[in-house]
Amino acid sequence: MSDFAPNFLVIGAEKSGTTWLKHVLNEHPDIFVPPIKEVHFFDKDENFEKGIKWYSSFFAENREKCCGEITPGYLANSSISAQRIRKMFPEVKIIAILRNPVDRAISNYNMLFAAGIESRLIDEVLRPGDPLVDKGKYKEKLKPFFENFPRDSILIHNYDDLSLNPSGIIASIEEFLGLTPHKSYHNIGKRIFKGRKVRYQWINHLISLLKPLYRLVGLRGKFKTVKKKIFKWNTREGGGPNDHQKLEGSQYRKLLNYFEEDIAFLEDLWEIDLSHWRAA
Repeated sequence: MSDFAPNFLVIGAEKSGTTWLKHVLNEHPDIFVPPIKEVHFFDKDENFEKGIKWYSSFFAENREKCCGEITPGYLANSSISAQRIRKMFPEVKIIAILRNPVDRAISNYNMLFAAGIESRLIDEVLRPGDPLVDKGKYKEKLKPFFENFPRDSILIHNYDDLSLNPSGIIASIEEFLGLTPHKSYHNIGKRIFKGRKVRYQWINHLISLLKPLYRLVGLRGKFKTVKKKIFKWNTREGGGPNDHQKLEGSQYRKLLNYFEEDIAFLEDLWEIDLSHWRAA
């Protein structure tokens, strides 16, 4: 596949409906998305160094008209990924879904806490300048893509429309990619990624602490298998809003102020009023 080139890349944002988008796009007869959701080719040096042959192997089964992949890390690490993408695939289309940056950070934190990756309380982590929080600095994160790609090659959607108008999002993407509309999406109105509730938080945290040891002794692959099985046992589906940590009103508003420039940027970009994001 020396002449391989993806038609589109979904770059993020994390915790903003990209899993839902993958499942829906998979239903279109003219779209191929690799079984693995996040390839992390352009944002991780160890993968990028493997070269185009390694990357194209994820698309080896493609027989469809249009192919692409979904890695939210490309937006989070845009200072690295955007230029790499342009140099390798200058014609590729860029797609993003962006969420209220405070809600995005809260959702991201709760996922990491449930997985045992994060053990601190939410108000210790979600503070201005924390790397987890700064993934929502959309103006800064999008800048490298606007600098490296023409504006008509970038499509950015509002996460709010996943519940308000999911069919509109998909129709827009179909048009953006030059595809014939698909009539029967089964996953378009479904919630794909369901929250999980942890039985014993200390178990997940212990597994996270053991990760460097397994790397040191060369058992990284086996560690991933064991970790997946333990994580599945130690969590159950159905964790709802009451199972998640929340930010107090004052700290939530502090983060809203921190993101004011980014919210205003999206208001100009989308030509809409996002005052409901500021009303929390």
